[in-house]
This record gives sequence, structure tokens and C-alpha cells, in this order.
Amino acid sequence: MIDEFLHEETDNFLYCYFQIDNIDYCSSENYFQCAKTVSIEERELIRKSGPGLSCWEAGNKIKLRDDWEKVKVFEMYKGNKAKFEQNPELAEKLIFSKGTIGGGQSSDFWNYWNGIILTRIRAELRKNEEDLKVIEETTALMDKFAKEW
Repeated sequence: MIDEFLHEETDNFLYCYFQIDNIDYCSSENYFQCAKTVSIEERELIRKSGPGLSCWEAGNKIKLRDDWEKVKVFEMYKGNKAKFEQNPELAEKLIFSKGTIGGGQSSDFWNYWNGIILTRIRAELRKNEEDLKVIEETTALMDKFAKEW
């Protein structure tokens, strides 16, 4: 949600292709669930499960990497950043949105952090002087989260 309007491009389950480390993913959620794993086999099982609830369900049945709580916000950022950088039509919608990003159909934790993450990505994609402070502030929040674990 951006200023109380639904923006489909911000949905982590949105079907769209991108690559990270030469591996194809079909949604930012698909990447995020894969990032939890400790084995290539589990990662591939999740990756091939698709963009939506099936990858979320698969990601909740695996052994988590030891540092997961510390890195999970960064991994969500990494997946979303790649999604927008490699899908210009989605990036354009985000770039031209205005207002506060937040709220959604997730937990309070992820509604908050997805808002921070998308605010940072929007500022990074705009690449203008006004957004430098936003980038600095959101990066600091994410760094603080990682250090607290």
C-alpha cells in the first residue's frame, strides 16, 4: 500500500522473473524463501515451487541457516532490489509513486520492514538529491536490525 492505494508492483508474491547470482527466480518471495536454506537441494525445491504460497509453504519446511534472523531483512531487500532493477516496468511504477509505503497482508513485522525496504529501493531507483537522506536513514535502520541479532 502506498498512501492507502494498492500497488501491485510492491507485492512480494508478484510473478516476475529476475536473476541473482545467475539463478532465475519468479518473485521476490521465491528468492526470499530460497535464501533461508542451507542446502542446494532445498533451495532448488523452493525455487521450482513457484512465486506464491507454494514457495512460502516450502520455505517453512526447511532447515534455516544459522544467521537467518540477522540477515532476513537484508535478503528481502536483495530480492526486491533485483526484482525492480531487472523489471523496468515495475521500477517505473514504484519510482513515480508518492507517499508512505506500508501496510499489507502480512505480519506487523513484515508490513513494517517491507515498507522500509521499498522506501529505500524507491529512493535508490530515483537517484536524486532529495532521496539521499531517505537512503541513509533506511540503510541505517536495516543495519541496526542486523546488529541487534
